[in-house]
Amino acid sequence: MSIIRCLTIFLYPAIFVTFSQLAKPTQCHVQLSHVNTIYLPAFDQKSPEFLGGAVEQIAYDPVRKLIYAAGSQVYHVIDASNTGNLSIQLTQYEAGMDFTDVETCGDHVFMAAINKSDPQDGVLRVYKGFNMASNQLELVMESEVGSGPDMLSVLGDCRTVIVAVEGEAYEHNGKLVDPPGKVTIVNFPDGPDMAAQQKSVSSLGFEAFDNRYEELKPSGVRFVYTLNNNTFSNDIEPEYIVLDEAANKVYAVLQENNALAEVDLGTRTISSIHGLGYKQWGSLDASDRDGGIQITYWPIRAWYLPDSAILHEWHGRKLLFTANEGDAKEYDEPQFDESTRGDDISQSDLGPEIHRMLRSAISDNSLLGRLAFSRIDGRDGSGNYSALYTYGARSFSIWDLSSATSNFSTALPQVFDSGSQFEEMVALHCPHVFNRQVDTLDSRSDNKGPEPESITVAEISNRLYVFIGLERPGMVIVYSLGRDVSMARFETIFCEGIPDSNKPMQAMFNDRELYAIDPEDIRFYPAAESPTGRPVLMVAGAVSGTVSLLEVKVTHDDTPDEPDNPNSDDKKPPTCPNRGLIPAASSALVSICLLFHIRRFC
Repeated sequence: MSIIRCLTIFLYPAIFVTFSQLAKPTQCHVQLSHVNTIYLPAFDQKSPEFLGGAVEQIAYDPVRKLIYAAGSQVYHVIDASNTGNLSIQLTQYEAGMDFTDVETCGDHVFMAAINKSDPQDGVLRVYKGFNMASNQLELVMESEVGSGPDMLSVLGDCRTVIVAVEGEAYEHNGKLVDPPGKVTIVNFPDGPDMAAQQKSVSSLGFEAFDNRYEELKPSGVRFVYTLNNNTFSNDIEPEYIVLDEAANKVYAVLQENNALAEVDLGTRTISSIHGLGYKQWGSLDASDRDGGIQITYWPIRAWYLPDSAILHEWHGRKLLFTANEGDAKEYDEPQFDESTRGDDISQSDLGPEIHRMLRSAISDNSLLGRLAFSRIDGRDGSGNYSALYTYGARSFSIWDLSSATSNFSTALPQVFDSGSQFEEMVALHCPHVFNRQVDTLDSRSDNKGPEPESITVAEISNRLYVFIGLERPGMVIVYSLGRDVSMARFETIFCEGIPDSNKPMQAMFNDRELYAIDPEDIRFYPAAESPTGRPVLMVAGAVSGTVSLLEVKVTHDDTPDEPDNPNSDDKKPPTCPNRGLIPAASSALVSICLLFHIRRFC
C-alpha cells in the first residue's frame, strides 16, 4: 500500500483536529448532579443484590409522586415525595413472571410480562394506581398478548395500549420455536376501569412482508434465521414502540432486523418497513486484547440495530432519535450463532473487495481478530465476504421521518450520527469505565463497546437536549441541538455512579457507592412534574438494581448552532473541557495511536 493511501485511511480523524480546542476549555451548558438513589430488593434474595434483576424499566406518576419499577419476577412502588428519603411502599414477587415494561396513564398502571413457564402466553396487565391506605396495587385486568411482550406504550386517553411482542425464539421439547413477531393493540372502549368487561385485542403480524424481503434488503433490513424453513415474519422481533399520536401512527423498532416498522392505527395495519442502512465505520476500539484504550480507524461496516428510540418534532421536522446498542441472534437448540470472531473467518472466504490490510487485521487479536462480525451479511453470490459487518453503531442517530419514502429499497434518511464520539468522550473523561464489564476495563471493546441502551429528549432554553444511557457499564451522555440538527453537539458525560476506585464493583455496591449501572431506562421530567421541583432525570440501573434521580442544570444558551463566543457579555456558564462539535483532543490521541499501526500494513 502506498504511504499516501495509508495516510489517507489511517489519519482521516486528524483532519478534524483544531488545536485551539485542545488549548482552551469551552463552556458547559448542562450539568447532571446526583440527588439520591434507592436500592431495590431482588426476587431471589429479597434484598438489594448486585446483578439481581430488581429493576428493568420505570414509570412515574407526577401527581402522586410515585415511581413504579418493573424487574425480573418482581415489581416495586416507590414514594418519591421526599427525594431525600426515597421509600419502598410495595415490593411484589411473582415467580415465573419477567416484568419487561411499566407505564402510567391517569390513575392506572400498565405492565407487560413474559410468562417464563409458558413463553407463548405473555401478558398485559392493568392496575389501579397504588393505594397508599391499603398498601395495594389492585389488578383490574390481565390479557394475553403473545410471545415475549417487550415494551408497551399507552395513548393519551388511557384507552389504547400498544405492545411490542418480540416473539423471541425459545427451546421447547428439544426443538427451536420461533414465534412470529407482532404489534398487539389492546383497546378499552369504556376506559381502563372497565378493561375486564370491555376490551378488544388486535395482533398485527408481518406475514404480508414474507414475500417482499428482497425488496427490503437493499435498505439494510436483515433476515437472520433462515434455517428450518423459517419465515421473515417469524424472524422479525419488535423491540420498542414509538408513539406518533398526531399522525395516528406508531413505529416499532425491529432491533435484530435493523429496521423500523410503521403501523397505521386507523386501519390497524403494518403499512411499511424502513431499513436503517449501515454505518461505514470511522474509529472504534475493536479489541479487548490490545493493552487498553486503542481507538483506531477501520474501514468496516456496522448495523445500527437500535434498542430504544423516541420521536420528537423539532423546528417543523419529525425526528426519530435512536440508541444504537446492537444485538446478535444466538440459540442453543438447535445451535445457532449468527456472529463469529474476526480470527475465525477463513482467509479463503474473503473476496477481492476485502483489502489486504483488513485480511491481516482480522487475524490479529490485538486488532480485529476479537471483534464480532456477522456470518451471514456481506457475502457475495459465491458465498465470499465482500464486506465485513459488525454489530451496533456505538452511537446515537437522528432520522428524519418527515422525509421517509414508501420505497422499500430506500433506507430511512439519517441527518446525524455521533460517530465514534461516545468511545472518545468516555476515554477522555471517564477512562476508568471504558468499555468495562463489571471489574474488567476494555473487556467489551470486541463486543458492541459502550452499548447505547436508552434515550430520551427534552426542550430546555431554546435547545433540544438528548440524554443517552450507555449500558457498559453505566453512564449518561448528553448532546444538544439547535435549528440545524446535523450539528448536534456533545455537552457532558455523567459517570459518577461508578467511582474511580480499585475496589471491586461488588464491594462498592455493598458500601452503597455504586448506582445507575446499566441504565436500561431513563426518563426526563421538567420542574413542574419533577419530585424535586427542578428538572430531573430518572435512571433505572438494571445491574445495580437501583433507581437514581439526577438533577439537570442548564445554563441559558441562546447560540443554537454557532461556536461559543468568548467575547459575549452574557453570564458565562461553567467551563467544561473539550465540549464541541468535534472531540478534538480524543481525535488527536486517536491519530497518534494510529501511527503505531501504519508500519504493519504499509
